[in-house]
Amino acid sequence: MDIIGVNSGVTGAALQGLETFGSKDRGFQVLESTDALCSESANHPLADRVEVEPKISTEDKIQEAVEKGFGPLGNKGWSGSRIYRDSMGKNIGIFKAETQSYSIIKMIKLVVLYIFGVRDQYGYLPVPENDSYANMISERASYLLDKALGTHSIPETEIITVAGTRGSFQHFLQSYEEAESCELPDGSNEKSLDIFQRFAILDFILGNLDRKLDNWMVKLDQNTKEFDAIGAIDNANCFPRGHLPAIIQPIAGVQLPFSTGDSRVISLNLAQKSQYKWKNLPIAQRNLTAASKNLIDSLTDEKIKEIVKMWNNDLGEGDFNTFFGGEDGDSIKAFKDRIAVLKKFKESEDAFTELGSYNNYFRIQEYLGEATEAPMARYQF
Repeated sequence: MDIIGVNSGVTGAALQGLETFGSKDRGFQVLESTDALCSESANHPLADRVEVEPKISTEDKIQEAVEKGFGPLGNKGWSGSRIYRDSMGKNIGIFKAETQSYSIIKMIKLVVLYIFGVRDQYGYLPVPENDSYANMISERASYLLDKALGTHSIPETEIITVAGTRGSFQHFLQSYEEAESCELPDGSNEKSLDIFQRFAILDFILGNLDRKLDNWMVKLDQNTKEFDAIGAIDNANCFPRGHLPAIIQPIAGVQLPFSTGDSRVISLNLAQKSQYKWKNLPIAQRNLTAASKNLIDSLTDEKIKEIVKMWNNDLGEGDFNTFFGGEDGDSIKAFKDRIAVLKKFKESEDAFTELGSYNNYFRIQEYLGEATEAPMARYQF
């Protein structure tokens, strides 16, 4: 069927396919691993009497659905992400191909912004010449990091092949709502505060350039309205190549293209307009919890090495080197710097919101001094 042109950076509502496609599904569903079930069954006293059904791959589920007439649904946005269904017609996840065709409108927009000296996030991310490929790897690498840290925030995300095309596939959640559509907890409840900080710490480590309030989902306790869980969806814009320049807001009466006169910044930078938006919430005014400090303490040098090795093994050396630039690439160096910021921040008495201010090269370099590893990211169109 024809696919509607859409954006890889889609909103949570678009991902759910609610108003557009009449689905009752909300967000992404993290499907419990059959492997985990097998492991649990093996330890059960009746394990030898239990027959565990073989795991059905996502590709097979999609193929079965297509054969029954439930083909993909186009999604809102700029490029060709697609919502896939199961054999019952239920939306199960979103697929972002590694090669997507952008609409002429997006191409014109990018060229115009570039001509006028405006910088968005695309030119700072890995593989800027092929951002659809980079989005795919970013989605998978983000999920792997979440899994390694035990932060339990990102829905299951695979790299699969559908109809001969490789791409990322993020499973839909159930019973979640967009963060921006809810009255969020204020942090007076310790469980809610722990869940929020765990999610935000992960997002900071990712260096995510697109964490708007419609790019994360929440599950609230129906009685207390406190967090039961947070789902960090749409992780396609993570792991920038170094640390971004400082944000400069437009100044009335200034003709573009322009120079601010500040030697640190030579252009209007919109790349961080959606970064770490959680820092502005009332719940972010609290201090680090004991659980958050323990999470940060777990980020040892050995743990960092294990994570880098995990990315290499899972993605394969070719994709790992292309995306991260190898073990000494600027994306890896920036990843390590953000962890170093967290470790120093843990020793301060600053409110959690302050963590979100370490989002550019000058703030990070000032904070870490000579220990800063990554350079300032250079925009590449």
